[in-house]
Amino acid sequence: MERLLECSALSLEIDGKTIYSDVTLALGKGSLAVLCGRNGAGKSQLLRTLKGLVRQTSGTVSLSGQVLKASERLARIALVFQNADLQAVGETVEKDVAFGPENLGWKRREIAAAVDEAIALMGLEDLRKRRPATLSGGEKRRLAIAGVLAMKPEVILLDEPFAALDYPSTKAVLKALLDLHAAGHSILVVSHEIEKFLSHVDQVFIMSSGKLIHSGNAADSLDALREAQVYVPPIGLEKMSWLQE
Repeated sequence: MERLLECSALSLEIDGKTIYSDVTLALGKGSLAVLCGRNGAGKSQLLRTLKGLVRQTSGTVSLSGQVLKASERLARIALVFQNADLQAVGETVEKDVAFGPENLGWKRREIAAAVDEAIALMGLEDLRKRRPATLSGGEKRRLAIAGVLAMKPEVILLDEPFAALDYPSTKAVLKALLDLHAAGHSILVVSHEIEKFLSHVDQVFIMSSGKLIHSGNAADSLDALREAQVYVPPIGLEKMSWLQE
C-alpha cells in the first residue's frame, strides 16, 4: 500500500506534561483506518497535531514523502471535530471552502461548484436551506464532513464521528464515510466504538498511555484491541458493522 500521511518519532509536550511520545505511523493512500485506545491515550491531540493545529515538540509529519510544517498542513489535511459550530447547510460548507487557507484565491463559481459537490456527496441536497437546530445528529455530522470535504483535502481526520448518535444516524454517517472511502479518499478515524465499523477498516492503530503500541489490519488486530482494553464484541469480524441488516 502506498504511504500517504506519515508521522515519524512524533512527540508532544504541553506545560511540561508528555501527551504522547515517539509515535510513528503511516496511513495508506485510499485507506480507511481507525486509531483507538482508552481515554487519555493522546489520540485526539495526535489528530490535532497531524492537522497542524498543534505544533509537535519533536518529530515530523509528511504527505506523499514531503515533510510539512504545521502551517503547511492546515490546508491539505481536514479535521472533523465531534462538535462543530454549524450554520445553515449551504452556508456552513461555503464558509469552510471560502476560508480554507489553500483556497483563498478561488473564484466565486469555483467555490459554488465545490459546495454543490460536497453537499451532494454527503446526501444533503434536500436540507440545504435548513438550520442546524432542525437537523438530526447524523445530519449535523454529515454537514461537518461536507464542510471540510469542499476544501479538497488530501486526508480526512475524524474525531469520534459516531459519538452520541442513534442507530439510524450512525448508519447514515457510516455509509457516508464508506462512500468517501470507495471514492478513493484517505480517512483516519479516532473512535472507541469500533464494533460499529471494524469490518470495513483497512488499518488499525492502537495507542496506550501516549505510545503507539500496535498497527496492523483488522483481522490481525483483534487480540491487541482486547489486550488494550478496547471493547470488541465476541462476534466474527465480518459482523462488526452497523450496516448489517
